[in-house]
Amino acid sequence: MLTISSPISALNRVGRATESKFKKLGILTIEDLLSYIPFRYDDLSKTVSVSQLVPGTTQTVRVLVEQIASRRGRSGKIITEAIVADESGKIKAVWFNQPYLSNVLRPGFEVYLSGKAERNVWGISLVSPSWEPVREAQVHTGRIVPIYSTTADLTSRQIRFLVGQALPFASKMADPLPEDLRRAHGLLPLGRAIASVHFPDSWKEARAARRRISWERLFLIALRNRRAKERQKSLGAPAIPFDEPGTREFVARLSFRLTDAQRRVAWRIIRDLGKPHPMNRLLNGDVGSGKTLVAAIAAWNVARAGKQTAFMVPTEILARQHFRTLSRLLSGTGVRPALLVRSAAETVEGPLSAGTLRERISGGEVDVVVGTHALLEGKVSIPKLALAVIDEQHRFGVEQRRRLREKMEEKRRKGEGKQKEKRMLPHLLSMTATPIPRTMAMTIYGDLDLSVLDEMPPGRTPVETRLLSSGRMAEVEEIIRQAAREGHQSFVICPQIDASDPANDGAGRAGARAAVAEHRRLCQALPDLSVSLLHGRLPAAERERTMAAFAAGEIQALVSTSVVEVGVDIPNATVMVIEEAERFGLAQLHQFRGRVGRGENASLCLLVPGAECGQEGMERLRIAAGTQDGFALAEKDLELRGPGRIFGTEQSGRQADAALLSDPALIIETQEAAGAFLAGDPGLAGHPALRAELKTLGEDVHLE
Repeated sequence: MLTISSPISALNRVGRATESKFKKLGILTIEDLLSYIPFRYDDLSKTVSVSQLVPGTTQTVRVLVEQIASRRGRSGKIITEAIVADESGKIKAVWFNQPYLSNVLRPGFEVYLSGKAERNVWGISLVSPSWEPVREAQVHTGRIVPIYSTTADLTSRQIRFLVGQALPFASKMADPLPEDLRRAHGLLPLGRAIASVHFPDSWKEARAARRRISWERLFLIALRNRRAKERQKSLGAPAIPFDEPGTREFVARLSFRLTDAQRRVAWRIIRDLGKPHPMNRLLNGDVGSGKTLVAAIAAWNVARAGKQTAFMVPTEILARQHFRTLSRLLSGTGVRPALLVRSAAETVEGPLSAGTLRERISGGEVDVVVGTHALLEGKVSIPKLALAVIDEQHRFGVEQRRRLREKMEEKRRKGEGKQKEKRMLPHLLSMTATPIPRTMAMTIYGDLDLSVLDEMPPGRTPVETRLLSSGRMAEVEEIIRQAAREGHQSFVICPQIDASDPANDGAGRAGARAAVAEHRRLCQALPDLSVSLLHGRLPAAERERTMAAFAAGEIQALVSTSVVEVGVDIPNATVMVIEEAERFGLAQLHQFRGRVGRGENASLCLLVPGAECGQEGMERLRIAAGTQDGFALAEKDLELRGPGRIFGTEQSGRQADAALLSDPALIIETQEAAGAFLAGDPGLAGHPALRAELKTLGEDVHLE
């Protein structure tokens, strides 16, 4: 007997191959299938007569099949042609490589056909229209039709067919929202919302269903975030006293003035460090806004209190950069920084063995240790750890950040078992140069306190951004050559690694310009320059060597995928070329642009669209070229692409509508509802269905 938990293979026409395709979408059970929400709809509910068809528009007709046959065309394609008619006239319908239709749509069948009408020498035809026999309940045509995100070889039609089979089970899905809560906020019951979101009878019904599903998602996120914040307050952390005179002296010794934003954010962090429970703050600032300096001020205060700071970044090359920067900022203050990565161990006095440095760290002789997240693993012991700084934190990923936090707690618990004196959980400062829209910060990062550096230090020259046509590569090559003549370097970004393989570092797809081929082409076009290649499939050690050589000025042009998106600091690089730029998001384009213009020289970013770039893609590139404000671009990116694709935050379980997830009014409503709900039942003891649904977020919310 089928149940909500039955595998989708139990449904009709689901063999092993189809089951495997659905697995790629995370759909394993009937409940997973019902929870897979369409991302848009086609309104095929309004039918017209054959005589009313307008060429160039998508319309629906209700017709009778008079004739149908299949034949092989000159190109080898199988062409299926049908003559269909209603009372107003006849038209031809044409499909390609679907010969089975001649056995399905037999003469005398009454069907709905939906598609774009085209005028040709035979009159008006419907080319590759959607079709469905006229029946009591339409699924594919003659109604508001759901359109789903799909994988290769899996169509929305297949998904609709199976959802139609599974729909009776919608009423069996456990509704995590109590009835009184639903009533108070005008929300549909879950079963009705699921049925309506897949097959709405009206646009009003579709909006109500999507609102219910998005409301539930936002409410769960708000509950999780509030619980996480409450849990933070219950944990212990070393209270770091604010050395105000010393901090003023430290700032006065700098060769530049702090911006008002840096002063404001530094004070908030120092205030958090002084509390006896862990800080959990996200520092969001555009490229060049001075986040590292703010972190250095915090680390200085931690060191003055006799405690240690771990400064973690995603890659060794970034660790080396931060070590150099922190060594310069902390020089002469008595604070002792060190670098510990897989390939190096170093202090300001010079290199030493990893074992010796680990001993110094465990002995408290190092105040600030810089490295990758491996600092929290294996043989490294930081006994006086009071502050953990994670730079470019979104590069770690949601799950990896959670594991880092758990690792710190594990070390705390082990310490408690060995020592009578309780070891505190360190304060956590996450940093990112990816501008985060306010609505996204309120949801995805709602468990963190947010600080924004919204002011750039004076004297930084904006990067000039030009939008070129795809046929002007000779001009691009000359710009790279001229930069090299002047002693400067260039980046060339491609959307994927190899043209023969659509797998890539983030934005490519089959047919996109590939880094391997572009590297080969530029080596031939610029034989007098040193041109190197960088991408995610290269061994980590080779990537590190290439970036080190580029940073040292030994490479004049670096062809790369999106692995250089954030953090890489090459002041001598003045040219950024982004090929097939329409394949990247606006926020990502801004991050690439931020890799140049980091020195004193004027810099240039060239956006080169692909040959198949459409009007929508060109409009996005014009927005990128005309906007230097990263936060404005992030807001636009959220509007165009949705939160999951920007931040990698797709969640398991029921999806939510991207437009509603970025609706401030809905976010505020669910946050207020979560606060009121937890006030009445802090542990959710009376709501087991809600507790169970919270676990689908993949976060350990410690509800006990």
